[in-house]
Amino acid sequence: MGVILEVDETVISRRGIIINPTTLSDEVADMVWILGVVDQTNIRFFFIKRVENRQSNALARVLDGIIRVGSVLCGDGYPSYPAVAVNLNLSHIIVNHSHGFVNEDGDNTNTIESFWSHLKSSMRKKKRGYEAKHRFMVR
Repeated sequence: MGVILEVDETVISRRGIIINPTTLSDEVADMVWILGVVDQTNIRFFFIKRVENRQSNALARVLDGIIRVGSVLCGDGYPSYPAVAVNLNLSHIIVNHSHGFVNEDGDNTNTIESFWSHLKSSMRKKKRGYEAKHRFMVR
């Protein structure tokens, strides 16, 4: 088995916290979707990128250039990830957040989820949102 990479998407919005954003369309105004990947064995490898939508082909295009063959995607149950794994010839581990944040094998997405929490917390403290300090992070 290759390197385990936590993968997750989050939304940044001026509206504040959006409860269950996965139920919203990707085209809702004033929402920026960001895809993040972190290596569980070497957290110095961290990648984030703004994505226009969360469809599997769009996510696969973003991930294709940064993920080595043989890596394992570890993500929540978002429907695009299984197709991304197939497109890129990767293994896929699901952590179903409705059943907890660690699956029965001990796999988790805690590092990426923690990063999103810190990112959004710092944005709220600055009250500047996506447009100011954090723009450089999602180009």
